[in-house]
Amino acid sequence: MTSPTEDIESLLADALTFANTGLIRSGTLPSSEDSRRILSIVDTLSNAKVNDRKSGVNSAQAGRLQDVVALCRATLAPVRRIPREATFNVTGVCYAWREVALDIPRFWTNICLTQSSRTQALAARLQRSAGQLLKVTIFSGERPGSDEKIVPNHDALRLAFSESQRWSRLSLQDFHKSMAGLAPHWPHEFPELKGLLVDCGHEVPECLRRLESAPHLWSFQLKLKSTPEPIVLPTAWRLMNLDLSSFADDGCNLAQLLRPIAACAPYLMRLVIEVYKLGEVEDQFSPIQFPQLSSLALTNAACHLCRWTVAPHLTQLQLHGGTPGAGENPSYLESALLLLSRSYYAAGKSDLQVFEVEDMRPVVEEAMVLCLQWMPCLLSLIVVEDHRVEQASKIITTPFLLAMMRSPYLADPKNLLLPMLVTLELKTGGVGAQGEIAALMRAVFMSRKQYVDESRKLLELQLFDTDVDWLPEYVEDRHA
Repeated sequence: MTSPTEDIESLLADALTFANTGLIRSGTLPSSEDSRRILSIVDTLSNAKVNDRKSGVNSAQAGRLQDVVALCRATLAPVRRIPREATFNVTGVCYAWREVALDIPRFWTNICLTQSSRTQALAARLQRSAGQLLKVTIFSGERPGSDEKIVPNHDALRLAFSESQRWSRLSLQDFHKSMAGLAPHWPHEFPELKGLLVDCGHEVPECLRRLESAPHLWSFQLKLKSTPEPIVLPTAWRLMNLDLSSFADDGCNLAQLLRPIAACAPYLMRLVIEVYKLGEVEDQFSPIQFPQLSSLALTNAACHLCRWTVAPHLTQLQLHGGTPGAGENPSYLESALLLLSRSYYAAGKSDLQVFEVEDMRPVVEEAMVLCLQWMPCLLSLIVVEDHRVEQASKIITTPFLLAMMRSPYLADPKNLLLPMLVTLELKTGGVGAQGEIAALMRAVFMSRKQYVDESRKLLELQLFDTDVDWLPEYVEDRHA
């Protein structure tokens, strides 16, 4: 006799044979018999309760249960039965709408396919796109955790790649799983390709080798797990937007990415990096000059990129922290302060308009205030703390809030801290954020609403958002 837990596991496994992302992306519709089976599974799983002895669903299964139910419902969604030559719900409104939609080429310029997509549906979409530039997304079609091998439909792939001369944007999801199937049809060049997103797992060098023939590429997003070799970006690229994300294992760190970042630095206007290890950086590594960079977003150990960055035209800086990598690494805010002091030493101030910091730890006392002193043009400040961190290790402390207050004496140097700030968001995580902190936040808000002098560019705070319970008391004081 099977236990309830075993029954749930059996249903979860059974559901994935009838409803999975591979089938949805390929456009395959379930048969009437399969649809009835999927509905039966959905009814059973939807009525199961977590930690209920009768249903047998434990807390570990709860998340999977919700995902499988959502997948089953997506498989049976009525929109999937609209003819493949139609697009969006607009074609199903009425006959007149359908006729109009079928004759608008830009409705057909988004191409999403797997290795096993059907040739006829793809041909119809390409024909209706009428020669316009295409945005193409390619999935391997393999199901996570499955050993089933996908048999490529080479007719459909040959047809898709025959139009590669008008691809303007390309997204290659799980590319490392589909490289072999796509290889026979790979073109010599992507002459119109401007934007590229690649999830290549561990196959970074091979991936870049196949994509080097895109002479007009300006936006590149790369997701990788590790790289056994140095990353070398194609020399023909003149990237203005670069997004690098490294996940999972210990095979990649910030130190491995510094050189490819430096190689395209002269043209970059936006840079997004997410890595979880700092790695061993040579002492001789020179600061990277970013003459045109305006937006910089760094996550975890990538925040230390600030230590090697010179960006005199930066207007937006986002630092999303967390626990620094192993070793005696400096704090993230210390790295940010080094960026500011190196980039704006001659001018004495930065042009930053947006500064966002999240989960900065460990926090060096006064580091945040020292950073803000470089930002007289700042319009928006966002500080989000981790609720697991003690109040003493946070940015939003008594000294910080005192520094943020304005003085009634408009000649007071204190008013020079963020004189143009109009948007302020302070999220403490809800730990230790009552009492004095709540009172000081109220004082910050009141002083920045009251002490205003537009002729001296001391602007009024327009938007204030916080998770601290301070507003009710303020409202009561006003109506006393």
